[in-house]
Amino acid sequence: MNEDAELLAQLLARELPANHFDLRESDNPEPGSLTVELSSPTRGERKLFVRQIGNTVEVAYSSGKQTDAGPAEMQFVFNRGEQLEAFESVVNFVKQVVNEEIVVVREKFLLRRQTLLGFVARSDKPTKKRRVLGYESWVGTYDRQFRPESRTVVTFRCSRFNTSEPRNYFINDCCFGDDVAKWLIEQLSRAGYQCDESAGQEDFGWYLTFRVSEIRHCFVIGYRPGAPDELGDWIGSLERTGFWRSWLGGRQRGILPEAVGAINQILINEKAVHDVTWHFKHDFDAGREERGLPAARN
Repeated sequence: MNEDAELLAQLLARELPANHFDLRESDNPEPGSLTVELSSPTRGERKLFVRQIGNTVEVAYSSGKQTDAGPAEMQFVFNRGEQLEAFESVVNFVKQVVNEEIVVVREKFLLRRQTLLGFVARSDKPTKKRRVLGYESWVGTYDRQFRPESRTVVTFRCSRFNTSEPRNYFINDCCFGDDVAKWLIEQLSRAGYQCDESAGQEDFGWYLTFRVSEIRHCFVIGYRPGAPDELGDWIGSLERTGFWRSWLGGRQRGILPEAVGAINQILINEKAVHDVTWHFKHDFDAGREERGLPAARN
């Protein structure tokens, strides 16, 4: 590393916690440049990068989300002889991010399905605006979403339900899930939710409807076979009901978190059910099941 990089590295190492800290020479063509990477102690996917190249230091925050248009960035430019003062400003800024005095604002990026990130002082956070989607902080203390997205697709495994003997009332031989739907109706009713008396059949599985806070939700269930001699998965999806929602493509909008919680509680309370994992629908439809969130048992 060159002298500037060594000075910045010393200041950062002195002021920042040693854990979650990775210091290395930058792969930038300029010799001796510095890159420092910090990982959030509670949100490992959140990264803070400090890059020194020539007379510029860039601090960048990445949330690890694919929907981000890019990281939040702050640049510090210094002249020869001003290195110490500039580097102290850099270190102070990084400490404010790590101490959550500075948070990251998430804003809507025009009409694209991406979001813009930017740094803002916690005390200066703007009130809820149309373009502001939420905030997040280094360890998550001040995380807030104005438009939260729910995981509405669930996968789980359970050997107690029929997956091998088609019934004579199945539309197709693969329409397993009638006993799963019946069990869910019984459990939802027992928990105090208003449900339809029986499940309906689709050409791939079954569905049931229930009310949460007087709002009708539909839960669709189907079976995905596993490899030979392996147990397959049950795949369930929560939707909103109604003709206009179907016609206008709104079945995924307005799903209450309480509806997700009701299904989840039933699944995790059943000892025969395991590998309960919740997915964002857009991830699941794109085949990105590795991004699923395993459900925690009580």
